[in-house]
Amino acid sequence: MQPSDPRSDPRFVSSSRPLNRRTTRVPSNVKQDLNPAVKRQLAAIKAKHALGLPLFDQIQIRTAPTSARQYNFKQIFQLLILTSSAFGILLAAIQRSTFLAGVSGLVLLVFGVWYGISRHKGSQHLSVQTDTSHLFAFQSLSAFDRAIAAFYEEQHEPTNLKNDLPLQAKFDELKTLLQAIKAQFVRIHQLVTNANDIGELSFDDRFYLNECLQRYLPDSLESYLRVPAQARSTHTVQNEQTALDLLLNQLQLLHTEIDQREQLLTKNAAEQLVRQQRFLEMKSRQ
Repeated sequence: MQPSDPRSDPRFVSSSRPLNRRTTRVPSNVKQDLNPAVKRQLAAIKAKHALGLPLFDQIQIRTAPTSARQYNFKQIFQLLILTSSAFGILLAAIQRSTFLAGVSGLVLLVFGVWYGISRHKGSQHLSVQTDTSHLFAFQSLSAFDRAIAAFYEEQHEPTNLKNDLPLQAKFDELKTLLQAIKAQFVRIHQLVTNANDIGELSFDDRFYLNECLQRYLPDSLESYLRVPAQARSTHTVQNEQTALDLLLNQLQLLHTEIDQREQLLTKNAAEQLVRQQRFLEMKSRQ
């Protein structure tokens, strides 16, 4: 006697899903590559968390308050003129006064011409300020920020740093040097801005600083990233130095050269105080 087919039983239930999800092994999720735009955004967030705001934003924040106050006052003045002219035209229409309408229209016309001229000059001034940023060129600041973001876009640190304390110390030094270099550029820009004279630095010094932002430091980071990730801190490249060691040496050289320019600006900034000291000493002797 053959056994009956269980599927013929009306109580038979079948399903394509597991009967007990608690005892069923969940398949591992397939790792999908992130969108390049999302990767860039994550890299920017990671760089901002590690090194603070981008250099361009830091410099803009330090130079923005004065221009912002002037712009708000200008807006208020323009709003008052527009309100007065509109009220004059409305009052002229109610009273049917040709004289009042003519005066209000003339004021509105003069305001329109003046607003157009001031807007054109303001756009020219803004473009010049954006291109030069007083000391650093816009292209230089953007190149520096892009290089930092690209550096953090790739996972440049090994995952097992906790097991290798000397290697962890090198990566900490790398992060510290990048932070220090960015802070140096911010301080140099502030010193030049406070002095109101870009001539505090020679043409060669200004050229060197902009080249540091646009070429020297980005080229070092890019060359480091070209080395395979697994070989950057293990394989010797030159004189028993790894790619990480060479990058640290190059960043240290840049840090030293930039520090010399900053010390020069600091000395020039204190020159006025030194002259005041000599003046007071001369008066006290008299």
